[in-house]
Amino acid sequence: MGLLVVSRWPARRVEAVDLGRLPRDRVQRFALVVELETPAGPVPVVGTHLAHLSQGSPWQFRRLGRLLDEQPDGVVLAGDLNLFGPLVERLLPGYRRGVRGRTWPATRPVAQPDHLLVRWPGPWVVRAGRVLAPVGSDHRPLRAVLVPRP
Repeated sequence: MGLLVVSRWPARRVEAVDLGRLPRDRVQRFALVVELETPAGPVPVVGTHLAHLSQGSPWQFRRLGRLLDEQPDGVVLAGDLNLFGPLVERLLPGYRRGVRGRTWPATRPVAQPDHLLVRWPGPWVVRAGRVLAPVGSDHRPLRAVLVPRP
């Protein structure tokens, strides 16, 4: 398992932050913090793949929340959070989902464990967010266009 942030903008800073390993999880989890240099200024992006709720992921959500609090106001969070949207928003107060749609399993999606979140209110608005067609993963990718809040 690996983490990747794909962007048309260059990265100024890249850091892997340890989110810990849960006793019932097979792998250690990380968050990838990337600061992108955009025409609108620097945008911090955090990407991650969290454990399942049954493995104790609320503990990782707490660590992730602290990491997000340390980032500049315009932070964007994306990744497989292995949890449905309303509960994600409860565990990460102040963040709103920018894309809504079923992403898993890719062939016949029934759930959305994959999310893109922005602070609310914050400097970014998701103008266009959608779930894309399958690309070979067991999850469908998300795409979002972020614009500065008017």
